[in-house]
Amino acid sequence: MLSASARGVPAGRFGAGVKDYRDYRTLYWTPAMDGPWSEVAAERYVAGAYEGVHYRIPQGVKHASLEFLLPLPDLRYLSVAGPVVDDSAVNAIDTLEHLTLLTRSKVPLAVDRLSRLHHLAIDARPDLSSLGGLPGLMRLYIAWWRGPDLSFLGDKPMLAWLRLDGKPARLSLAGIEGCTALQELEVLDYLVPALTPLRGLVALEQILLSGPRSIPPTTPLT
Repeated sequence: MLSASARGVPAGRFGAGVKDYRDYRTLYWTPAMDGPWSEVAAERYVAGAYEGVHYRIPQGVKHASLEFLLPLPDLRYLSVAGPVVDDSAVNAIDTLEHLTLLTRSKVPLAVDRLSRLHHLAIDARPDLSSLGGLPGLMRLYIAWWRGPDLSFLGDKPMLAWLRLDGKPARLSLAGIEGCTALQELEVLDYLVPALTPLRGLVALEQILLSGPRSIPPTTPLT
């Protein structure tokens, strides 16, 4: 489950007019009440003039793709939690501003066409290179990244908040240098060998590092 910190940060914190998940008129489609996504869900979305969908996939259900969401008009907020083989269809929803994909998909992340996106929360997969095409991103949460560093980020001149939740592993912060507006950084369950990539981030106000007990540090942080 996505933590409260990842789900939303008060909108006023990172600039006027920035919305968080509470600001969207959202259809909540849940296993206990509604079951798997259906035509009824799409009809309810249109009838209710919604602009967001929060969909928790029922246990035992695995979607091949998210193409069934493409006909929904004016979709600005989307949160999908549960197994999806290929979630790349979201890249065609160019109205999205706030996206959560906790799908355990192994296909390359496809979000580079979402020019309005300012908040993204994902569980990682081997290829996150499309994140480099989102210079307007302001908040980013990544779970289970197992790569060696953060070079996939690219230039993020507006990114103010970054959280990385890992399985016990080593992680270099190299690649974070392009996040020049970063104010808050949380790195949980990674062994970070050095803080030198942070030296040029003059806007940084808060750092939280929590390393894994299973991997003892070999040298002091520098």
